[in-house]
Amino acid sequence: MQLCGPRDISDNDDVATGGNFTLGDVDRTQYTGSLYSVLVVKERYYQLLITDIKVGNTSLGVECAELNKDKTILDSGTTNLRLPTKVYSKFIKMLKLKSNISNLGDAFWYGTDLACFNHSNDASSFYNQFPVIHLHILSTAQQEVVLYVSPVQYLRPVLPLTSTDKDCYKVAVASSSAGTVIGAVIMEGYFAYFDRENGSVLLAETTCSPRTPSVQPSTIVGYFPSSNTSSCMYIAKHNKVLPTYAIVLIVVVSLILVVLLSLLIVNLICKLKHRRRRRMQSDTNFYNLVDNSFDTEY
Repeated sequence: MQLCGPRDISDNDDVATGGNFTLGDVDRTQYTGSLYSVLVVKERYYQLLITDIKVGNTSLGVECAELNKDKTILDSGTTNLRLPTKVYSKFIKMLKLKSNISNLGDAFWYGTDLACFNHSNDASSFYNQFPVIHLHILSTAQQEVVLYVSPVQYLRPVLPLTSTDKDCYKVAVASSSAGTVIGAVIMEGYFAYFDRENGSVLLAETTCSPRTPSVQPSTIVGYFPSSNTSSCMYIAKHNKVLPTYAIVLIVVVSLILVVLLSLLIVNLICKLKHRRRRRMQSDTNFYNLVDNSFDTEY
């Protein structure tokens, strides 16, 4: 799969996406350099493992299990790079710290507003004020590859709603409650070959025309040694509080047991009373018989 993404708005071309989707063998015209294998830990969603995320050369300093909470998937059907809430918060703070631009409000950094400039401004001067993102992805139990993601990928060109003489950009990184998603904006910088048979995804640098030639494109490098990767798989902590349906079930069963026990006790009491009556009646008959016998003899 090769996603080429939109052209830069200032190119005066249509802001349209392009790319290639090939079934079967690898199309060698769609990538350049080497193919790097990353491990698929679960096939259903092409689930990968991220071992670290860096902004510039600085790690977010988050445990790798948090980076994969509750999973990490490669998904061309999702637009943005999506990160778990805790990771996202640290990422945005680090991105602001590492960027050489200070006149943008929080709404831009958190993806709810655009940064717009006149057509006359060179897009590269905007992109070059932002750092490269490093995504460390597990390749084998002892090795990893690193995606060096250019700001061209995570700063998405957007058509302005009101002005036609502006170039606008949006941060294409968002918070997620369902795990990390390496979406289309990242995949546009790479060629991806989904190899389900061998349980891997092969990644390489794309042959798509660069959106902004004067900005360093995204690259991939490997293989690097990796350690303690077993701790990167997120394992959900089971809540000790019983779920609602379990509580309701316990209450219902308890009520049924109380009713049954009550019926059992009532039944037992009735039987005891019945036996007592029979015994008393038997005793009365006996004494009557004795009295009658005595009267007859005397």
